[in-house]
Amino acid sequence: MKQLKYERLISDEHLSPPLRNGQLKGLKSILLPYNGSFFAEWMSCEIRKKHLDKAPCQRPGLTFQQNILLIPSVTKKLIEFCDLNSAEDVGVQIHHITLRSMVPSLPLLSSGKGSEGGSHLCDTYGCVWKQHVIIESEEINQSRQTYFGVLLQIHQSGSDVGCIVKIKPYLHGRKLNTNLHDQLKYSCRKIQVVISEHEHVELYK
Repeated sequence: MKQLKYERLISDEHLSPPLRNGQLKGLKSILLPYNGSFFAEWMSCEIRKKHLDKAPCQRPGLTFQQNILLIPSVTKKLIEFCDLNSAEDVGVQIHHITLRSMVPSLPLLSSGKGSEGGSHLCDTYGCVWKQHVIIESEEINQSRQTYFGVLLQIHQSGSDVGCIVKIKPYLHGRKLNTNLHDQLKYSCRKIQVVISEHEHVELYK
């Protein structure tokens, strides 16, 4: 990761206008600790900038070849696996390495119907941030692509810094039927914004 220069970055595509990336961190909140700094950290991917600027066609991975053994700790197992499966090399998706570091007894992952696989809460190929990668069903994984994660109602008067006055997680977070912290933890890392000049007016149910 040091060699390939991974950075903590936010995708502009996951913030709805009029809110911009540079404005997010400065938001105040009446619902502490859920202010702009919280949501900036919540949204930030750990990713190579080129993958954020232009999404790769498939999930980035590493290829381990028997004749180029760069990682001694996997050399013996790699050779045994390749011999057993008549393979020359082994490909590993990088977010599966993240999952392995979090879940030592990682189950068999598959993209088949009814199976479980690695899922990006940020819907961003190439992200390896531990808080953005989980194991869930393929159906839920695919459904995340069509939902915003959280709706923020922001009170703003004139040129003042906006203040978050209401937070509503969308479908995936609310399914947990738990506290706001856990709902945000499992929500898609996307934000939709409603601007209000009247601080106490609820614009949605």
